[in-house]
Amino acid sequence: MPFTFRGLRRRYFWARDAYDGMRAAGGLSATMRAERQETGGFLVSSAIELGDDDAAVRFVVAMRPFLDPGSDFAYAKLLEHVAREGDTVSAQEIARLREAIDRNQRGDLPIIVDGSEHGAASLYDLIAKAGFFDMHVTEAEAFQRLEAVQLGSFVWLSFFSFAIAMLPIVQRLFEIAYDIERQSPPPLERRHGPCLYCRSTAGPFRDEEHVIPEALGNDEVVLPPGVVCDPCNRRIGALDQYLSEIAPIGLFRVHYVTHTKRGKLSKAVFRNATARRKSPRHVEFQADNPPAIIQNADGSMSLTLESKERFAAHKLARAVYKIGLGMLAFKAGIEKAMRTEYDCARDFVAGASATFPNTLLVGTRVMPRPTIETFIAHEFGGTFVSLSVFGVAFAFNLEATPQPDVARLPAGAPIQAFDLSLEPREARRRTQRRASEASASPRRNASNKPGT
Repeated sequence: MPFTFRGLRRRYFWARDAYDGMRAAGGLSATMRAERQETGGFLVSSAIELGDDDAAVRFVVAMRPFLDPGSDFAYAKLLEHVAREGDTVSAQEIARLREAIDRNQRGDLPIIVDGSEHGAASLYDLIAKAGFFDMHVTEAEAFQRLEAVQLGSFVWLSFFSFAIAMLPIVQRLFEIAYDIERQSPPPLERRHGPCLYCRSTAGPFRDEEHVIPEALGNDEVVLPPGVVCDPCNRRIGALDQYLSEIAPIGLFRVHYVTHTKRGKLSKAVFRNATARRKSPRHVEFQADNPPAIIQNADGSMSLTLESKERFAAHKLARAVYKIGLGMLAFKAGIEKAMRTEYDCARDFVAGASATFPNTLLVGTRVMPRPTIETFIAHEFGGTFVSLSVFGVAFAFNLEATPQPDVARLPAGAPIQAFDLSLEPREARRRTQRRASEASASPRRNASNKPGT
């Protein structure tokens, strides 16, 4: 099976909830008119009305994994899986599902485009590739020709209608896949602690642990239930939220992650601006305070974002150390991550210790990219982690020693070092003092650390 059932379950409930939200907001309606022309034939016009644009967009975005042929969750692949693995599924039901899919793909009113007949599935694919999900020149030009003859609204109606019509098919495929999953043999042994972060065995241990925050688009790098206790999972979730919302990561999240972990379109709120995704290819940026956007003399624009929550180096460090320790468990195994040399990092992440006897390095020059990358090296007597979150770079040692020799960094290097051995208040005062010194110097620029 090229996908996990947990991933299928999550995507199905996203789609179902989005559909319920769209119906509650008024659903969609359409009108079509056909007027006889003096020269013969008919002129067909159509119009579509959405109860709420955002709710409708959320629904079609949630359905995309099932309707995109390249997705691991595409309905055709799900059908192949349940037909192959579902011992209790009759051949008659599989045949009925195939017939229903064929009927939905044809739709009620296929149209002729450039001499070829296009049904609902083909028109859905046309909108998807003409700028909604992707931009392909051929499909964009074909849609423009349809708009020129007053058929644009009809194609949009087919786009939404096909997504709606396929939801019951997806629901039935999910139900069959769920039955297959229940019949699968359970794991030979399930771990019940000790917890990766607090070392407790009290539990409970019902929840899985997302090593990289779900809000940043992670659905694959997951530790199974039994590794992190539920209290730690809930408590440490605040660190994931902080990392996901801090500037500039919050802005990059909206740009690179289409929807939130609850299936809603991404949104980031700062003190002086709001960024929200209006559709898969459209991000709306609203400056609540005009100085957030500055027009430069050369015609370019500068953007200054202020995070809603005050920048806290230790909280940021706990969030990235949490990822580092989780990645160690994910890549090298839980027994490796439970070794005593990581107890200081463990206590720091869990909040049992306010400090950590080492230094966090943060890159201040960012080249945005749509990936989250980690690299762990067991070098020089330590466990060094290199982490890049959408281009924002972090480097740190999961062990107390050795420490990076910050004094040897070249002057002007785009790196800021945070001494985590200091109490948070003392560290904050030192950071503010350095920022003041930097702004007062004519040869240095103010820090571009995360949070500003």
